[in-house]
Amino acid sequence: MLKSIATIALAQVLLSSFAFSAEKTVKIAVGNWPPFIGKDIEGYGSVAQTIKQAFAIEGYQVTSPITRPHF
Repeated sequence: MLKSIATIALAQVLLSSFAFSAEKTVKIAVGNWPPFIGKDIEGYGSVAQTIKQAFAIEGYQVTSPITRPHF
C-alpha cells in the first residue's frame, strides 16, 4: 500500500512539472475600435496595453497576430 502511494505521489510531482515548464502565452484577436484599440494605433491602443499589463502581472505574454484586415 505504501509503495503504491509513493508511486502515485511521484507521478503527480513529475506530471505537475510540465505545467510549470509550459510557455505562458496568450494570443488575442482584436478588431478596430479607435481610439481604444486598433492595428494602426501605437501599441494597438490603450485597451490592448491594459490587457497585456494585466496578463504580465500573472506571468503571461500576450501576442496579437494580425494577419488579415478587420472590417
